[in-house]
Amino acid sequence: MPTVLPSPNPLARLRRWALYCPIILPFFSVGTLAATPLRADLTPAWEAGASFFAEQSLAAFTAAGGAEADGPREARLGRAGMLLTANPVTAGRRDEAVALLTALADEPMPDDDWHHAARYLLGRVAQIFVEPTDAATAAHHYEQLITEAPSSRWAQLALSRHALGLLFTPAGPADPADRIAAVKTLLTLAESDATRRNLHLTLARAHLVTTGLAAAEALPHLKAALALGGLDYATQGDTLSQIIILLNLEGRRAETVPYLEEFVRDQYRDRRRFLFEQELAAVKADPALPTLLPLPPRR
Repeated sequence: MPTVLPSPNPLARLRRWALYCPIILPFFSVGTLAATPLRADLTPAWEAGASFFAEQSLAAFTAAGGAEADGPREARLGRAGMLLTANPVTAGRRDEAVALLTALADEPMPDDDWHHAARYLLGRVAQIFVEPTDAATAAHHYEQLITEAPSSRWAQLALSRHALGLLFTPAGPADPADRIAAVKTLLTLAESDATRRNLHLTLARAHLVTTGLAAAEALPHLKAALALGGLDYATQGDTLSQIIILLNLEGRRAETVPYLEEFVRDQYRDRRRFLFEQELAAVKADPALPTLLPLPPRR
């Protein structure tokens, strides 16, 4: 009997979709098509995968030579992605996908989307298809991709994933301050607001939860993420709340007004809204008085 990898519960299915969706969807954008044209005969295979018909997609990529060592590179990448998607995901399928991706990543071919995608996916496999997570291997693949092609869409996707490993796994430096410095270096390579926003939020989270780091240092990152925009409803509410709490902990209650106003205006379904509405009225009346908000211990 094949060894089936982690239980195919709804969360696991979402995690697998999060893994292979970045393979399929970016290839349909105009920018990528111009750089690495899709083979017309493989378009139905990609579309089947994007529609969650993973077995049909896998069969189509296999028929196009995706299982052959000298098969079309696009077909081999597609087959690897579908091996990690079609149920059940077994250790054998995972290992076959890794072999296909490794061959693609190591081929002496011109740098292109297939090469970079393979390297990116090797990092993702090490992060979410291995138990326990192989953080060191994931970091190796992300670092190599970011070094080889920092402006490629795959390296840009890798920045946020690599930051998580550097900050929250043994793959990062031993000193928390060095972990922060390493991710700040990644931040200088980010070329889109979405990537910069994600990195700022990740840095803020590290300051809030890591022993040895000052929680107050999360403030500039939270403010930067908010200023970049594009936050979903829940993340916007949490980001505003964290800014308000941290400013109060730092004795800067008067500065909370614009953030309280934004929370009260936009977070109309959030259960914290009533308390923040009361706090807004109180701070406008006299910012020198103590906050109405329950504050955690300052660290």
